[in-house]
Amino acid sequence: MDYEFVRYSPAYKMQIVDLRSRALGRPRTLNAAYLEWKYEQNPYLDDPILHLALADGRVVGMRGSYGSQWQFGSAGSWVIPAAGDFAVDRDHRGRWVAQRLAAFAQEDLTARGYDYIFSTSANLISRLLRIRSGWRQAAAYQAFRRGDFPQSITPRRQVTRRRPILLTRVVRRVGRKLRKRKTLLPFERFDKWAAHVDSPFVATAIPRLSQMCELVSRCSDPSRIQHVSDERFYEWRLRDPRCHYRFIFYEQNAVPEGFFILQQYVSGRVVTIVDWATSSPEIWTKLLHAAVGSNIERLQIASTTFSQAQEQSLLQSGFELVVEPDTRTHPAPGILICALSNPDKKSWTLGGQRLLDPDRWDMR
Repeated sequence: MDYEFVRYSPAYKMQIVDLRSRALGRPRTLNAAYLEWKYEQNPYLDDPILHLALADGRVVGMRGSYGSQWQFGSAGSWVIPAAGDFAVDRDHRGRWVAQRLAAFAQEDLTARGYDYIFSTSANLISRLLRIRSGWRQAAAYQAFRRGDFPQSITPRRQVTRRRPILLTRVVRRVGRKLRKRKTLLPFERFDKWAAHVDSPFVATAIPRLSQMCELVSRCSDPSRIQHVSDERFYEWRLRDPRCHYRFIFYEQNAVPEGFFILQQYVSGRVVTIVDWATSSPEIWTKLLHAAVGSNIERLQIASTTFSQAQEQSLLQSGFELVVEPDTRTHPAPGILICALSNPDKKSWTLGGQRLLDPDRWDMR
């Protein structure tokens, strides 16, 4: 079968929604809202960057690249595309569609004038595909988990399992409903705790964007490579339709000196500490203890830059280091980079900063 590879056009929007719904089993309304949020409402790019594979004029594959803004120490900041969603229709797998679509996307991004593309959350399949096509790992995440997490399914077990897809979805749906009847959802537990939390902590479902950005500016290490965390970024990120968010602030004399952002997927039961900023290591530890004390059963956290003191606090709070994370879900192993139009691809630098130096990255 012949395939055509094209740039995104609004005429293909609902076909992309249908493709993701078939591939992931999520409601069409949620998929539509997610694609609009991630690509159409992205604050860093004027137009969505999506690359499509067509068969007989129908979308059978998609690859998304969303805008992200990175600070490279004192050298300044750059808007860089980040590899996002990747999906191929089940009837068209095993025909090199994914590889050809990825190559087309990289060629088009090069033609648009980008030097690099990043990936901060590649799952197992995407990660292997990208490394085989020349991507490099810049930094690795350390992941810690606390609570009774289900046993991960290894790639070998995943391949040999032959349960029908429809049956799998029905079993999961029934299981979620039964669990919801028996126990409270994570943020229901959190909200009950938040209603009675004592000073100096403030737990809320409402972000304080200006205070959070001031803390990030004051407390982050300016010498590292990190995503720009300003109000524009948080306003966009916290609108992710797949997720709910909660916030824990630590105050001294009514002035915030630290915060944690907690994230829960709409259909999930795991809470991830996805971002934070604190004015001292002691406040970070106090916020961690508060998160643990909020009655959340499954809690996880990942970063490229845990200090020795933070690792010790995590272990003392009942977290365990994830030695072999299930890379089909967050947290992914690390940050991947692909060099595009850089004239010297072996240099792997931007703004004088060495991109393949893991000690320079600060990313959760």
